Amino acid sequence: MSSVIDFIQARSNFWQELNYSLVRFDRLFVTGNVINASISGVAISPVTYATSQLNTINLLIASINNTGVAIAEVYSFDTSNKTIKVTGLLGSLVNIDSIVVTAGSVQPVATIVLSKYGTLLSQATLIVGSAFASCGQTNYAIALVMMHWLTLQSQSGTGNAQSGVITSKREGDLAISYAHNTSNNSNGYWGQTSYGQEYLQLKRSCFMAVRNRMFP
Repeated sequence: MSSVIDFIQARSNFWQELNYSLVRFDRLFVTGNVINASISGVAISPVTYATSQLNTINLLIASINNTGVAIAEVYSFDTSNKTIKVTGLLGSLVNIDSIVVTAGSVQPVATIVLSKYGTLLSQATLIVGSAFASCGQTNYAIALVMMHWLTLQSQSGTGNAQSGVITSKREGDLAISYAHNTSNNSNGYWGQTSYGQEYLQLKRSCFMAVRNRMFP
């Protein structure tokens, strides 16, 4: 059976957007700090503080890039250079197993903000529930819900009235609410994207398949 990841990779360009985590240090590095980390089961080469915060962050990024399982960059929304964005490679979900700073007079503590994939997967799984289990399409349905949400997010601010207006947004774990515009849209909320429409069609087809088996 195809996984949720398989469907997302095959049907959209959203995988890279989903497949990254953030590492946020609570303070600047200091002389003597040594950084060790494990990314998706691969240990990085230890990084020692070098002259400045930016130099040290860049050394950490280079060490992560050398693992061959992820690529890192300075997170553009953090001007203090205390946050890095780590994106998984090879089509697998990125996992920051651990990241620890030792030595030096103080040791910054890293907080890991998990990938959007994990957050959206949990939310979509709750919405889909067991409705598609009887026809073996649960993973497909979950992927469609996730791609529907991501399409709405990408449409916001582009002048597409059907995407609705963002009423709330939280950075990191991704929590977005929309004021939905259902005019000229017979399928309401799900009709705003092709993935949502496909989700409705899948739901109808699964329902009919169950009825046909129950009532020949």
